[in-house]
Amino acid sequence: PHVGNIAGAGLLVGIELVRDKNSKTPFDRKEQVTEKLTSLAFKAGLTLWPNVGHADGKSGDLLMFAPPLICQREHCELLVELLAKALSGLWPDL
Repeated sequence: PHVGNIAGAGLLVGIELVRDKNSKTPFDRKEQVTEKLTSLAFKAGLTLWPNVGHADGKSGDLLMFAPPLICQREHCELLVELLAKALSGLWPDL
């Protein structure tokens, strides 16, 4: 419910996180959504590239994946599982 957009080229993928999916309203920077998710993902074994400020120069949360180019299907599935674990750590009711 908090994914505003997913964009990518090849295996480089960015996921925009928003407070409201329909209006694309970003989270308040005070909530540090990107920082919290990046930390939870790292603890789960997944390194993400965090980005902030893309919505208006200050607000906007974006997580980027950049797996190895030799990634096999099972590796990609593991990435998704680890991201799901991090997301459930921030939003347990998902």
